[in-house]
Amino acid sequence: MISNNFKVSNARFHLTDKDKFVIGGWFAENNPEKNGIEAYLDKTRLEMSFDKYRGYDVRQRHLVHQANVSEEYYLYINLPKDFDKYGKLTVYTVNGDERIPSFEAPTKKIQLLKYQLPYCVDTVSIEGGDCKLSGWVASTDPFGVSAQDENGRDMDIDIEFFQRKDVSATFKEAALHEYCGFKAEVNNPTGKKLLFSFKSGDLSAQYEVDMAKALKGAYSQKENKLIKGLKYLKKHGIKWTALKAMQVVWGKAESAAEYEKWLNYHLRSEVELDAQRKYGFTVRPKFSIVVPLYKTPENFLREMVDSVTSQTYSNWELCMCEGSGTETQVIEILRDYSRRDERIKFTVSSRQLGISDNTNEAIKLATGDFIVLVDHDDLLTPDALFECALAIQDDAEVDVIYSDEDKLTMDGSAYFMPHFKPDFNIDLLRSMNYITHLFVAKRELMHSVGLFRNEFDGSQDYDMILRCTEQAKKVHHIPRILYHWRSHKDSVAENPESKLYAYDSAKKALDAHYSRMGIDAHVEFTKIYGVYKTFFHITAEPLVSIIISSNDSIKDIKRCISAIEFKSLYDNYEILIVDTGSKKGSTFSFYDELQAKFPKVKVVFYRGEKSYSKSRNFGAENSNGEYMLFMDDTISIITDEFFEELLGYARRTDVGAVGAKLYYEDDIIYHAGSVVNMDGITGNSFQGQSRYDNGYFARAITACDYSITNPSCFMTSREVFNNAGGFSEEFSTGLTVSDYCLAIGKTGKLTVFNPFAEAYRYVPVRPVNDSGKEGTVKIKNESEKFKERWKVLFSKGDPMYNRNLSLNRNDYHLKKV
Repeated sequence: MISNNFKVSNARFHLTDKDKFVIGGWFAENNPEKNGIEAYLDKTRLEMSFDKYRGYDVRQRHLVHQANVSEEYYLYINLPKDFDKYGKLTVYTVNGDERIPSFEAPTKKIQLLKYQLPYCVDTVSIEGGDCKLSGWVASTDPFGVSAQDENGRDMDIDIEFFQRKDVSATFKEAALHEYCGFKAEVNNPTGKKLLFSFKSGDLSAQYEVDMAKALKGAYSQKENKLIKGLKYLKKHGIKWTALKAMQVVWGKAESAAEYEKWLNYHLRSEVELDAQRKYGFTVRPKFSIVVPLYKTPENFLREMVDSVTSQTYSNWELCMCEGSGTETQVIEILRDYSRRDERIKFTVSSRQLGISDNTNEAIKLATGDFIVLVDHDDLLTPDALFECALAIQDDAEVDVIYSDEDKLTMDGSAYFMPHFKPDFNIDLLRSMNYITHLFVAKRELMHSVGLFRNEFDGSQDYDMILRCTEQAKKVHHIPRILYHWRSHKDSVAENPESKLYAYDSAKKALDAHYSRMGIDAHVEFTKIYGVYKTFFHITAEPLVSIIISSNDSIKDIKRCISAIEFKSLYDNYEILIVDTGSKKGSTFSFYDELQAKFPKVKVVFYRGEKSYSKSRNFGAENSNGEYMLFMDDTISIITDEFFEELLGYARRTDVGAVGAKLYYEDDIIYHAGSVVNMDGITGNSFQGQSRYDNGYFARAITACDYSITNPSCFMTSREVFNNAGGFSEEFSTGLTVSDYCLAIGKTGKLTVFNPFAEAYRYVPVRPVNDSGKEGTVKIKNESEKFKERWKVLFSKGDPMYNRNLSLNRNDYHLKKV
């Protein structure tokens, strides 16, 4: 009996030779039996060739045996000109006289694919009345995308093309066009349907969007499988499939209409603004609003100044420097404003100034207690300074303040792209300048760290924010939109490639930050402009204890350990399998074989009550590592430097726990950070979205701090673990880890999400916790206990999230009003 069947993962026509049919697949054990592969049209055997690749994705997704899976096969089957006259194509795995089918498909369905342009639509959404589509097209030449309404009328369409390395890796036989990914946007389409057409050379394809369905925000990609049950073969190409349990495609962002409704609801009413003007502060700090002017359009200048003079808090001064270096009409406007209001000051430079020098000249005019940084064309909300004054009155130690913000169109007619931020998040700040606007700092603090430095022009504000937060006693976040950032078509935010020097300056600012902090690390660019990766250097290799709980699950353990043994570049580890109640004789025989084969593996037997905390504490007691990686047996690591990525953070004295980024086996996100009170108790950020989605303001691909992490895979140091007394045995479910993170958080330890430590999580075929009525009651009781223990957090909200975002969704969507 053939035990190592060839597994087919995709099937399609060759990109450049339409007489060849291409089938991709793998052998679960690298074909140690030397099985053959044969292809037939009915009873006629076909000629074919094949190539082998080191199929890293395949190796990780389908690693189910201890033997390493590192080879991916691509079969190139020569089809006769009249192949459609045959009944079906069959590919067999052959060993001697034995053969079993690995792939079968009717030739009529295969024929349909021959002149179909391979493509995939990943997302469909309606935002502000516009229809947006994203996906990819597999072609060696440039391709076009067009759109027609249901009556065949051409629609205006905006197209953006970009690279998709995951697609290029799938089509091995030819070099795809560099920009095979696309984003398409049709402005205000009419009618019930919209037809998108893709064309490259003689090949074409079409995709129809039902507008009513798209408006509901639950647009599911249609599938047309060649064979029932062939999981990854689709009419539109090979692509990660939607998680079976999730049929809704989550929206990527709120529509303009949603945000307009939200903003109108949350704007201060005239009654509230009038009450603010009459409010009796016990502490009245003076704010110096610093604005560098440079070739500022007159209307933008007036709108900016008017937004300052409209503040409900009156103890302020506006300090501006005209750094254009030429006599402009702006100067007369400044004179007029300063004559009318003595709080408005300005200076004029006789020479053209860079942004840092220009800002510093404005700061020289400041006499206030706090410096408020504002760009020359942006706007403050009327309550901006009032909210800052309240924060300072409530806590005298506050010396840095920042708020939420949104974007303002050039004509000032609409607000969009709100950025709702977490409370101070050092690892997010080290990944991107998420603070940006509004930024307020004590004047003496800003002077003590040094004013703006022109060697960081382009990211001078990032450099200043890093230096101020390093020395600040307390950084306070106001979760309100207090700043409107006018969006330019050439701004860094809207057209990143227009100011690449700014990203170099930001990287340099981060390097300087780590140097000042005495942290041995280096900063790397990522695929997204403005998002950075930090790699913390590990000078020694401490012992890591990988603690894996398992119960009669040989397949899972094989896959889990094989991935570690084969993939990891880190060598100083031990694997401790905590058996929580296996009963099958085959399991114990497997353990004996496993320990004999892998000296680093040790099996211990926990026979207490079913309890996450007690079994993991038992594992910790029997381990020796300086660091412990608690891992479910359903985890299969992807990243070569998985341990180094986690250790880099775990070895920091301010970090208590580090979580990895986890995917289901079809590249759908399972965990990209966890939030308290999301989904009722705790929830995983961006769960259900694609592995290749960036998430809300790139949060799904950015290292940052959370209050908790997912229990399936995280690292902590033994020192932190012992100081916390291990896992609280009051909890027996996965809430144990959430409780642990919150407990160490009270001692000042951070919980970090590192998206660069990646792993698959295979959905278990058995319940993770107790099942049945008894288990349901236990989960309910422990949830209530967890909420009671952390009731202040549930009441005030998770500080690493934002109270303006929904807790009923995982995609950082606006909370409904």
